[in-house]
Amino acid sequence: MKANILFRIAGLVFFINIFFACTPHFYQPKPLEPVLLTKENQLKINAIANIDMNTVSVAYSPKNNLGVQLGIGSFHNKSFSTDNAGRETIYLNEYYSNPYISAGYYKHLSQDVLVEAYGGIGIYRYKNTAVSYLKNMKNINLFIQPSIAFVNKNFDAAFTLRVDYLNRTKTIITDSILSTDDRIKYQFLNYKNYFFFQPGITLKAGFKYMKFQFQLSQSIPFSNSYKSIYGYGYRFGLDPIRNDNRLVYGFGITVEINDLFKK
Repeated sequence: MKANILFRIAGLVFFINIFFACTPHFYQPKPLEPVLLTKENQLKINAIANIDMNTVSVAYSPKNNLGVQLGIGSFHNKSFSTDNAGRETIYLNEYYSNPYISAGYYKHLSQDVLVEAYGGIGIYRYKNTAVSYLKNMKNINLFIQPSIAFVNKNFDAAFTLRVDYLNRTKTIITDSILSTDDRIKYQFLNYKNYFFFQPGITLKAGFKYMKFQFQLSQSIPFSNSYKSIYGYGYRFGLDPIRNDNRLVYGFGITVEINDLFKK
């Protein structure tokens, strides 16, 4: 029943996304992915997809209260335009990737209540092979992510706070003159360091070893000076708007394997 509700929510979110086509976004926040390991020798495989960034990760607890996680987020956004003669042109061909590794501590406050705190490092990369001012942008990504969760055999609910730090390194731009609007659009390139705060909730329902999940979070920049890093979007395909805060939502699946190396 709970899994069915999650599927309906995910379907509604996907339908809404059709009317909020995003083009372009220079920073795509990845889903939160609370780890939710609960005991030694436990392995969890997590996959979650949304319109912004799809992620797959593997988490393992080598000893009680200690967890490690390895994952990657990626997305490809390709858009076309057509002139009166019917000729099609690619004006946006973006690639995003965010591989990462993290380690953390988890502890049971009670039988069903779990707290955890993970910290890690990754690489966030943006690339656009179409005609554009910004061609390539690479960032070192440091993050901390504490969560508190209700964890049960058939249902999990987690509240997570994630803080991301991006340090922009290699950046490739074209030699072109920007319009006034484009100077605002690329204002974030005046900065090399970016901080983001991302609170959110994750709901999982299903069976003991496999659960379906739905997640909703909001990415908030610490400073409005570089909020243009979120890029532009379209409201119902009509009015261009600046995305000051990125709403991140997605759905996926989690698979659990217990006593992986038990003798």
